[in-house]
Amino acid sequence: EYVGGRRPCGVVGMTEGWRAHAAWSPEYLAEAMGGAEVTVAVTPNGRADAVTEVTSDCVIGKGRDGDGARRMFLRPCEQRMTVAEFVARLRASRASGDAAIPYLQKQNDSFREEFGALSGDIDGAVEAFGTAVFGGAPEAVNFWMGGDRTVSSMHRDPYENLYSVVRGTKTFILIPPWEASTLPYQTFPEGVWRQAPDGTFRVEALDSSVDWIPIDPADMAASCRAFPALADARPLTVEVPAGGTLYLPSLWYHQVGQRGDAAAGVTVAVNYWYDINYNANYWMLEAVRRVTAVAKADPLSDDDEDA
Repeated sequence: EYVGGRRPCGVVGMTEGWRAHAAWSPEYLAEAMGGAEVTVAVTPNGRADAVTEVTSDCVIGKGRDGDGARRMFLRPCEQRMTVAEFVARLRASRASGDAAIPYLQKQNDSFREEFGALSGDIDGAVEAFGTAVFGGAPEAVNFWMGGDRTVSSMHRDPYENLYSVVRGTKTFILIPPWEASTLPYQTFPEGVWRQAPDGTFRVEALDSSVDWIPIDPADMAASCRAFPALADARPLTVEVPAGGTLYLPSLWYHQVGQRGDAAAGVTVAVNYWYDINYNANYWMLEAVRRVTAVAKADPLSDDDEDA
C-alpha cells in the first residue's frame, strides 16, 4: 500500500532488538570506536550542502570577483578525526553559538565503511525488511550523529529510504514529487567551506555550479514571499523519535532537522538506502519534473500563446 503508492509512513518497533538504543551514548561511541578516524562535516552554520549567502571578502579563488554578498551552494569542510574528538567538538558547539558545528553525515555506505565496530549493536531486522520489500540488498547503510544546530537543505534522493532513529528526534519536512512544479530550482556557483587553524572559515570557490532549491520550508512564509508558486505546495511534517523508522520513498523532497535527547543533547540515526524501482510510477514522476523544468526555463512566447 505504501511502497506501491509511494507514500511515506512511520514504523514503530522495527529496531526494538537493537542494543544501540541503550548503548549509544557519546561516551560509549567514543570508546567503541577507539582510535579509528571518521569523516566529519564541519560548517560555521550547521548547513552543509546548502545555498548560503556569503560576502566577497569571505571567498578565495575565482568566486572572489565582484563586491557585496552573493549566494553560493556550499559543501562542508570535511575533516578526519576520532569519534572522541568529534564528541568534544560537538559539545563545544552546543556550549558556544560561535563554535564550528560538526556533523557525522558522510553517505555512500559510511556505517559499513567507517563504523564497523558498532555493527554488533544493531540486528538485521530493518535490512531484512527492506531487502524483502525492495527486492535487493541495501546500496548503502549510513550513520548520522549531530546536535540541534544542524539542518539539511531541501533535496531529494534517488533511493528508497528506511531511516531509523536511535537517540533524539528527527524532523522531516516532506514535499511529494508531484508538487515539483512549486519548487524553484536555481543555478548557483559551487564552493567548499575551509577552516583555518585559528578556527575561522572562508569559502573556496570551485569552477562549477549546482542546480538547487533555495527555500527553507521551516519558514514557509518567507519562502513563499520569495517564490510565490511555493504557496501551492502542501508540506508534510513528520517527527521520528528514538525507536522509530521512517519509510521515505525515493524522489520525495525533504529537509531534515533534529532535536537532541535529554540526556546528552545528541541525535543518532542509521539509514538504509535501496535502489530505486524504475517502474511506471517513476517515469510518470520524472515526466512531471522534466516538463516543469522545461516550462520554467523556456516559457511560452507571445506567438506561442496566440497559437
